[in-house]
Amino acid sequence: MKKMILLATSTATFLTFLLYSLAATAQYDKAYIDSIYTRLDTTKFDTIKMRCLLKIGLFYLHENPKKSSSYFDQAYALPLAYSPTEQGYRAVAACGISQVYEQTNNLPQAKVWLMKAYTHTQKTTDPLAIDKVYEQLSTYYRDNDRYDSALYFSQKMIQLWDSLKNPAKLPAAYYGMANLFQRLQQYQKANTYLLLTEKAIRQTKGDDAAELLSVYSTKAEIHALKREFDSCIFYSNLAYPIMVRETAVDDLGMLQSVKARAYIELHQYQNAQAAAQEAYQLAINNQQLSILPQICVSLAISKSFLGQKDSALWYANTAEKYFAAGNKSKEDEVSIYNMWAAVYTAQGNITKALYYKTKELEAYKQFKAEELSTITARSEVEFETAKKQATITNLETQAQQQKTIQSLIIGALILSSIIAILAYTSFRSKKKAAEMLEQSNREKEVFLKEIHHRVKNNLQIISSLLYMQFKDVNDGALLAKLKQAQDRIKSMALVHNKLYEKQDVVHVYLKEYIQDLATGVISSNTPLGTEIRVNIEEKTPIRLTLDTSISLGLIVNELITNSCKYAFQNKAAGTIHITLDQENTNYKLVVKDDGIGFTQGQAPTQTLGIRLVNNLARQLNGSAQFSNQQGTVATIVFSDAAAA
Repeated sequence: MKKMILLATSTATFLTFLLYSLAATAQYDKAYIDSIYTRLDTTKFDTIKMRCLLKIGLFYLHENPKKSSSYFDQAYALPLAYSPTEQGYRAVAACGISQVYEQTNNLPQAKVWLMKAYTHTQKTTDPLAIDKVYEQLSTYYRDNDRYDSALYFSQKMIQLWDSLKNPAKLPAAYYGMANLFQRLQQYQKANTYLLLTEKAIRQTKGDDAAELLSVYSTKAEIHALKREFDSCIFYSNLAYPIMVRETAVDDLGMLQSVKARAYIELHQYQNAQAAAQEAYQLAINNQQLSILPQICVSLAISKSFLGQKDSALWYANTAEKYFAAGNKSKEDEVSIYNMWAAVYTAQGNITKALYYKTKELEAYKQFKAEELSTITARSEVEFETAKKQATITNLETQAQQQKTIQSLIIGALILSSIIAILAYTSFRSKKKAAEMLEQSNREKEVFLKEIHHRVKNNLQIISSLLYMQFKDVNDGALLAKLKQAQDRIKSMALVHNKLYEKQDVVHVYLKEYIQDLATGVISSNTPLGTEIRVNIEEKTPIRLTLDTSISLGLIVNELITNSCKYAFQNKAAGTIHITLDQENTNYKLVVKDDGIGFTQGQAPTQTLGIRLVNNLARQLNGSAQFSNQQGTVATIVFSDAAAA
């Protein structure tokens, strides 16, 4: 599911809704604005003029930014006697001018005026003015990926209203923090602040307050991103009646689109179709073109699995047209290929389904590679910026040291202060660099886990498609070959599953992997009436890299399969012994059964499975040997230069 669509319902923050509720309700109320103009023209008091100018500027902020700017400019230039209250008014005016520049995409000037607004907040005690500037600063830094600064000002908002014992203002501050942690994908912290938001809303406005809509919608988004689809649907259903009651039709279409995708992931295609159909009608009626592609994808998939072939194809083609009309990204390509794979799977067209699954995997890898590259580049820029700032600080410190020489006593005091500052700056710089590196490593680890998870899922889909093909095959020999191919695919999928489950996303722990692999192969290949046990001995713990583990897993799959098929004919029970050992830089795998063995002088070298074992051993810079020792013994010696 596309993150941009999931995050879109949070772009108009709850705090902004509270700040501008008066302007929203009066946007088209001519009587309201006329009364403000009359008050402005008749008053003789500059403070009342200031308030009127700010109200008019706020009224036109979104409808007519240019007109709004003229009133904010007049308010900021109005001569008032210096006082904390006057500084609060100027902070609000400067913040309004900054918002106008932001709406007209003049970001440098938007920042200049925002910094002026912040300067005024240092000289006022007006909590509403301070809160407004803090909120705007948090939004500015968030939109420019400066999340440390955005979190700082959101926390300042919480501290402000908490210190003033004003619970009515706390929900907005809590929600701002939740929104930031959601963007940072720190979902546990986001949920913590959402719980605080919900509690504060219920305490101040009741259990059916309209503001709960933002909490429920955001919780639904977070659960969807975490692939907790039952919880996503639960919170979507809580948000739905509030949206209907408040006639929030734009958000309603988006919510139903999210719910439809969740139902699809749960294979509840009838519910998915109903939600997507409602979302489609709402999006068409309200010209929400940005969410139509994903809605059409949901309709195409749900209708395919409900047997509505023609309708599904129409929505699939419509989705492609909508995607093509916009700026199609790699993430969009993943959605398109996933849609076609699902459509053709539902229709039983295995060839096309496999083709689009392969295309989906390629597009997903490219999308994740681009995302990882962007994050890495951003981290490098932040690190270089920190280094430059540290250099500037050091130069300024050296200049300060030269000045302190003028007085021995004062110089000694300043010198000690500078040393402390340098030590602290160095510590902070190193700590910041370490935190950035740690964050980058965590993000890379998450992306690697996602790729392993996606590869495992696609291999399992291919295995399932082969199983579906079994139903159409009557040839016993061909069926056996398809079964062998399915077992080989499962052995590769198991490697990626192990890497996805473990903290170490690079190495496979060999004994655990072979234990799971052997259990699966024996359960699917043991003849009726025969009990086969497996014993695995690992003399020292061994872990191998991904490529080596896949090749070794295929070798073990072939050897155990051969033992199950041929070693225990006419026997009620048998045992397969597997020994793992490390010899200097090489590794040795021994697979031995206590079965009938092979005829002396006729080693099993001509079958496809044994040829595959020999070829794979050579790829591992090793060799395979077979012998009779009260059963068949296969000895594989190989190397893994990258293993730890």
